[in-house]
Amino acid sequence: MKLKTLILAACFAIMAVVTMTPTTAEAAVCPKGQYSATGESPCQSCPKGTYANKLGSTSCTLCPEGTYSYKMGRGTIDACEPCSSGEYSEAGAASCTPCPAGKYNERLGAASCRSCPAGTSQPQAGKSSCYACPVGTYSNGGTASCTSCAAGKTSPPGSAGKSSCNTCSSGRYNDTAGGVCKACSAGETSTEDRKSCKQCGIGMYSEAGGDCRWCPAGTYGKQPGLATCTSCPSGQGSLLGSGSCVTCNDQEWTWQKCNNNQCPKAANKNSAGDCKCKKAHNWDRRKQKCVKK
Repeated sequence: MKLKTLILAACFAIMAVVTMTPTTAEAAVCPKGQYSATGESPCQSCPKGTYANKLGSTSCTLCPEGTYSYKMGRGTIDACEPCSSGEYSEAGAASCTPCPAGKYNERLGAASCRSCPAGTSQPQAGKSSCYACPVGTYSNGGTASCTSCAAGKTSPPGSAGKSSCNTCSSGRYNDTAGGVCKACSAGETSTEDRKSCKQCGIGMYSEAGGDCRWCPAGTYGKQPGLATCTSCPSGQGSLLGSGSCVTCNDQEWTWQKCNNNQCPKAANKNSAGDCKCKKAHNWDRRKQKCVKK
């Protein structure tokens, strides 16, 4: 009886030891973010760029495009996070890549970046939008900077392509590449290439930003670069574009230019009210002009 008791005690002791010591073949139920390739202990943490979102995973899954995974002190990775706007990633990424200059991305979780459209540019990396090209510049798209129009030309904001550069209008100029066309000063107009301004000639005038015009009949411009023409004094007249005035009736035509086709003062009329003519000429009332005798 004593021997039987000892045997039973020994059996219970062996069973207790077996119960407390696991075998290497014991099944492992790994937590989220870890895996066991054999399905047995010990479990391992998923590497960067992968994740495991189920209990008992036997492998980790690559993060899809537009996402990434990194432990960042958590120890396990059970989910991937989307890339921020201005970034992108390929599958299995441990971090996101900034969009290069000339490209952008306004969305979260993007797998690629978009080229800046024509008429815009982006000089910096990792941006979510592009800038419209300023006045006097243009772009064909996908560029880090806009291209300046040549001197003598300009373009509206957001212009796409070189054909958007237009020659400055007459009376305006642009002496540098890019920028806007500026108005020439009064008394000037732009050169043919629109890169600078030049003075209006004698007998001409101009307003700021305008073309040179001939001085009207009855006025004159005695020097270059005039903003206005000067009216002929009483008793004198001029033709279109004159640099000086002449005394009425000193020339056959002048009576027609004196004060709207009338003699400017009584001294230029005879007793009959006709305009006086120069020597060897008489006033023809029917034709209303001076004719040779």
